[in-house]
Amino acid sequence: MYGDARHPNFSHLEGTSDDSIDVLCLWRGDEIVGMAITVYCPSQEVEGETYLSADFWYDARQQLRERFSKDLFVLPLTGASGDQSPHVQIDKAASENMLTKQNLRNRQEIARRLVRAVEDVIDVAKQNRKSELSFAQRVEVIQLPVWQVSE
Repeated sequence: MYGDARHPNFSHLEGTSDDSIDVLCLWRGDEIVGMAITVYCPSQEVEGETYLSADFWYDARQQLRERFSKDLFVLPLTGASGDQSPHVQIDKAASENMLTKQNLRNRQEIARRLVRAVEDVIDVAKQNRKSELSFAQRVEVIQLPVWQVSE
């Protein structure tokens, strides 16, 4: 999660990564009134502080409200994400240099990327609105193999 990628023994990140973002929009007429957005990473960009924080979701909500509606309700959801964090681990110096040039903090950059992802799908979502949906829950117990750490 926080290893030093510059260490001579570091070769690569292991495991999988789910970079998808799921967006469910709620409409009233032609206006978006709500969004449920799932990211597959905990909201832990701000760490070690002595205050409560909505982390990057605070910035994302602000930006989404500026873009869509000042009264937009945003429900942030965390999908399966295990032992991950949104901290840059590879090319940290380049990332920090870019943030400095853009005058952004990490959590603002994450929020900007979330908003861009929503903007990428919003036209498709608008064209595929449904007024009636069926919801169901399915529970399935599956056996998973024990993961073996590679050399």
